[in-house]
Amino acid sequence: MDAFGRNDENDYATLQRLTLANIRDVPIVAELRIEQAETDDLVHTDTYELPAAEDGFEAVSVDCVWPDDPLRVMTRDADDENWEPLTTADRSDCLSLLAELHGGGVSYYSSTDECPIRSLECHGE
Repeated sequence: MDAFGRNDENDYATLQRLTLANIRDVPIVAELRIEQAETDDLVHTDTYELPAAEDGFEAVSVDCVWPDDPLRVMTRDADDENWEPLTTADRSDCLSLLAELHGGGVSYYSSTDECPIRSLECHGE
């Protein structure tokens, strides 16, 4: 059993950190939807105003409002009707996720590390 009470047979990443980034030169509204991957139950939904990118990108960190479960993270520009999904079920360890919103949609960049990542701010004891 690990520090979060999970047995080794649980094969998914703990989402530890989530950042939304705008790389466009205009401000945008990002929509975020997080669901439990196994049940499709809604865990979190919100919109975030991201200012225009000046030196590469502008970013907003999302507060840790999700459980330590297999999750489906979906992001989109409010002007787009298509959600871009990412699931944590096919990953392991702790996941730090960057959702980059650009003119062509959303790209996800992630890194993993042993849990917790730097601090116990999310899913810590």
